[in-house]
Amino acid sequence: MNPKKGGRPKNMVFDSSIGKGMTLNQYAKHMKEQSISKTEVVKRGTLTKTQLEKGIQEGHIKAVQIGTKQYVSKASIQEYLSR
Repeated sequence: MNPKKGGRPKNMVFDSSIGKGMTLNQYAKHMKEQSISKTEVVKRGTLTKTQLEKGIQEGHIKAVQIGTKQYVSKASIQEYLSR
């Protein structure tokens, strides 16, 4: 942030789910804590690929695409498995 110009730095992101602004690096760290890649879910054997896709299409599992990778919420997977 340039102290002469004031305002917020350009590398800031506002995340409405937690209600505050953060830098891009902090946001990436937050996303890694809250989500897991789709391939990692299949590798761990938590869900099969078809079960995962079905859960996403039905809206039970929240999916987000960041760059070229797709991530799913850890909390939504836990809820889906407990049903």
